[in-house]
Amino acid sequence: MRRRSNRAVQLLGGAALSAILASLASPVLAQGAQAETVEEVVVTGTMIRGVAPVGTNVIGVNEEQIQKLGAVSTQQVLAQIPTITSQFNRTPSTVTGIGATTQRPNIRNLGGAGGNTTLVLIDGRNVVGAGILMTTPDSSILPPSVLQRVEVMADGGSSLYGADAVGGIINYITKRKADGFEVSGHYGVADPGYWAGDLNLTAGTSWTGGSAYIAASYRENSNLTASKRSYPRQDLRPQGGDDFRVTNCAAPNVTVGAVTFAAPGFAAGSLNRCDTSLFDDIVPEERQWGLFGSFSQELSDSLSFNGTAYWSERKTTQANAQLTASGVVVPQTNPFFVRLAPGTSETLAFSFSPVLGDYAYSNASLKQWGVTPELTAKLGGDWQLKAMFNYGRSETETFSPLVNPLALALAAAGTTTTTALNPFNLSQTNPAVISAITNYGKDARAIQSLTDLRAIADGPLFSLPGGDVRMAVGAEHQIQTSRASSVDGPPGGFGDLTIKDADRNVTSVFAQVVVPVIGADNALPLVRSFILDASIRYDDYSDFGDTTNPKVGFTWEVGAGFSVRGNYGTAFNAPSLADTTGAVDSRAQVLPVSPIRAPTSPITDLFRPTIVLAGGNPDLKPQTADTWSVGVDWKPDFLPTLEAGLTYWNVELEDAITVVPPGFPASLFTVPAFQKFITINPTLAQAQAATAGLVIDGAPSVAALYSPFSSPYAIIDARRKNVGSLYVSGLDFYANYAQPVSFGTVFASVSGTYTLNRESEAYDGAPKTDLLDANVSRLQLGATLGATWDKLTASATVNHSEGYDVTGAGTQTRTDSFSPVNLAFVYDFGGETWDRDLTLTLNIDNVFDEEVPFLNITPGVGAPVNGSTLGRFVNLGVRKRF
Repeated sequence: MRRRSNRAVQLLGGAALSAILASLASPVLAQGAQAETVEEVVVTGTMIRGVAPVGTNVIGVNEEQIQKLGAVSTQQVLAQIPTITSQFNRTPSTVTGIGATTQRPNIRNLGGAGGNTTLVLIDGRNVVGAGILMTTPDSSILPPSVLQRVEVMADGGSSLYGADAVGGIINYITKRKADGFEVSGHYGVADPGYWAGDLNLTAGTSWTGGSAYIAASYRENSNLTASKRSYPRQDLRPQGGDDFRVTNCAAPNVTVGAVTFAAPGFAAGSLNRCDTSLFDDIVPEERQWGLFGSFSQELSDSLSFNGTAYWSERKTTQANAQLTASGVVVPQTNPFFVRLAPGTSETLAFSFSPVLGDYAYSNASLKQWGVTPELTAKLGGDWQLKAMFNYGRSETETFSPLVNPLALALAAAGTTTTTALNPFNLSQTNPAVISAITNYGKDARAIQSLTDLRAIADGPLFSLPGGDVRMAVGAEHQIQTSRASSVDGPPGGFGDLTIKDADRNVTSVFAQVVVPVIGADNALPLVRSFILDASIRYDDYSDFGDTTNPKVGFTWEVGAGFSVRGNYGTAFNAPSLADTTGAVDSRAQVLPVSPIRAPTSPITDLFRPTIVLAGGNPDLKPQTADTWSVGVDWKPDFLPTLEAGLTYWNVELEDAITVVPPGFPASLFTVPAFQKFITINPTLAQAQAATAGLVIDGAPSVAALYSPFSSPYAIIDARRKNVGSLYVSGLDFYANYAQPVSFGTVFASVSGTYTLNRESEAYDGAPKTDLLDANVSRLQLGATLGATWDKLTASATVNHSEGYDVTGAGTQTRTDSFSPVNLAFVYDFGGETWDRDLTLTLNIDNVFDEEVPFLNITPGVGAPVNGSTLGRFVNLGVRKRF
C-alpha cells in the first residue's frame, strides 16, 4: 500500500531538539527522564525499559516547570514550545463550530484533515478521538495539576506507535503517586474585560507495595470580545489598509438594479457599512471540570497492577455578530414594501440585531472519559510482560445559529402583515415570523470510542562488549467507532437529519531492538559509545489495507561532551473515520448557477445548475511520509552547566489529504490530473451514480434538475481527497546555561525552530511550489534570562515569531514579527510550620501589552495573523501541600 521514497534507508537523521522551555527556571529533560527509576518511568520514543531514545532527544517539561508557567490549561504549556508551530505564541481558544471543536496541536504544521499528523498520548497510550468532523484527541483533556511532565518528540514515530505520528508525538505523562493533600489555584486578569482561574484538589496515600490518589480540577474563563481590543477590525484604513466592512447592517441596504439605497433616509446611491467583527469573541467563555485517578498495587513478587482513569467535561459559549441576510428579494406584493425606484421587487441586505440584539451565541460541549488497567509480570532474566486494556469514550455536541432559508424566502414573499417580513423595519414584523426565521441552526453530535488491547514484552537478548542488546516485541488490537449526526432545523427538532455510523479494527505487531555496539568497556578514540536502534511496526486496517513502517537510529558519543545522533523512518496518517464512512458532512450541494466553467463555455451555461460533491470520501487512503534528521549535542566536560544542540530535520509527506486540488477552480480545466474531478454535461445516470447515498441540498432530487429545457452543467468533486505532496525541512536548535553566583544562580536559555524549505507538489510529476515565498513565518524561538536568589526565582522570556512577506493583502507586502515578553516569579516559602510546602507564583504575560502584527486581510477571529494574545495578562497562583 505504501509508496516508498527513493531516498536510501541508510540516510539516518537526527532527533528533535533537546531544549529548555522559555520562561522556565530550571533545565528541561534532555534525554527523557533517565535519572528516575527505570521500571517506573514512561519515556517517549522507546518501548524498552532503561533505554533512552536512540537518535532522538525529547523535549521534556517537568512538574516544577509547568507550575512556574502559572498554566491554567495544558494549552498554555504547549504554546511555549516552538516546534508545536500551530500553538506557539498563540492564545488557546476553542472553536464551537462543527468543523473543529477540539484543541488540536500540530508539530511542523503538516496536513491532517479530520485526523492529525501529530499523535497525542497519555502515558504512552492512545487517547480516544473527539469532535464531529475530526477524530483527533483533545489535547486539553488533562489539567496541568496531574502532569508529572510533558514530552514532545518532533520526529516520526509510526514504527512504534502507528498512525498519526508523522510530525511527532505529544505525550502527557501523569503523576504515579501523590501523598497527602494538595490544593492549588490561579486567578488572572487581562484588562479590560477578561479573567481566568482554576482550582485543583489532590488527595492520595501510599503504602508498602502500592499507592492511590485522586485529583479534581475546575477551570473557567470569561469571554474576550473583539470590541475590548484594537483588533480584529474590518475597517483597516486607519492603519493604511482597506475597508472590509460589510453591508449586512442594522440599518438595511436596498438595491434596485445597480442603485443602492441606505436606511433610514434611503437616498439614491447611499450605502450603510458596519463592522461586525466588534461582536466576535477572540476567546469564548469556557468552563471545564475534570477528575483523574491512579491506583497501583504489587500483587506478588512477580506481578503488579496499575490503573488510571479520567473524566472531563468542557462547555464553551462563543459570541458572534447577530445573524444577517443578504440578497433577500422582496416583491411589491409584500405589504411592507417601500418603493424606492421603478420595478416589481427590491433586494435587501440587513442584520437581525434590531430585534434580537448585537450577539448570536453558539455552544459546544465535550465529555470524555477513559480507563486503563495494566498488569506487569516479571518473566525472569530481566524480561517483563505488560498487558494493557485501554477504553475511552467522547461525546461532542455543537449548536451554531443559522437563518432558516426557506422561512426567510416565504416571509419575504408574504402577502399579509401577519406572515410577511418587514426588512425595511424589522421591529414592525410579527415576532412569530422572526422566530420562524432565526430560531434555527446546525445541531451536530458525535460519539466516539476506542477499545485498545496491547501486550509488550521486553528484556535483554545477549551481551556485547558495549553492553546488553535489548529487545521489545508487542501486539495490539484497536476498535474505533464513531456515530455522528447533523441536523439543520429548530433547536431540538429533526429537520434535515444526517446520521453516519462508522467503525474500524486495527491489528498490529511491532518490535524494537537496541544494540550498544561501543560502550565503556570497548571505547575507541573518538568513539566513547555508539548505539543503534531499529524498530518496525505492521498495522492491518479493516477499511483500507495494511502498512509497514520501519525506523532506524543511532547515537554516537564522540567525546569531550560532543555527540552525534540521527534517524530515518517512514510514517503514516490514517484517514479518519470523520473523513471517510463517518463523514456527517457528506452531501451533494446543488448550485442554481454555474460560476465555475471551462474557458470555452458560453455565457448561457452560467444559468445551468452545478452539482458539487462535498464532505467526506470513503475512498481516501493514508497520507504517508519519509522522515529523517541528523543532529549534534554538546555538553562540555569543562562546563557541565552548558548544553547546546542543533538538528536538521526533513519530512516528505505524500498523498496529502486536502479538500480541493491546488489551483482550484482553474486547475480543473488546465491540469490533466485534475480533470477527473469535474464532469461536464453529465447524463442523468452519471449524476445519480455520483450522488448515490448522499443527501441532496438545494434540490428535491437529482432527477428534478433534468428537463427537456435544462440540465446540470457539471458535477464537481470537492470532497476531501489525496492530492499532492509536501516537502518540509528545517533546523531545530537549543542552548541553555546556568551559572552559580554569590547570591544564587543566573540562568539563560534559547530554543527554536527555523524552516529552511517548504514546498508543495500539486500532483506526481508537477513542478514544486515554494510556500516560503510568502505567508509563512520561518522562525519561532523562545529565549529566557533569569536568576534564583534564596527562595525567589525570577525570569523574563521573549517568545518570537518572525515576520514574513504576504500576498493577497492589498498593497501590504510584509507583516511584522510578534515578540511578547513574559515575566515569571516563584516564591517558595520553604518553612517548617504554616508555610511548609507553600509556593506563590506571579506571571505577567505580554508585559508590554504588545499587539499582534497588522495584516491587511478580511479580518475575523481566527484570521491568519502572526500570533495572538490576550493583552497584558496578570496571573497570581498559590500551591499548598498538607
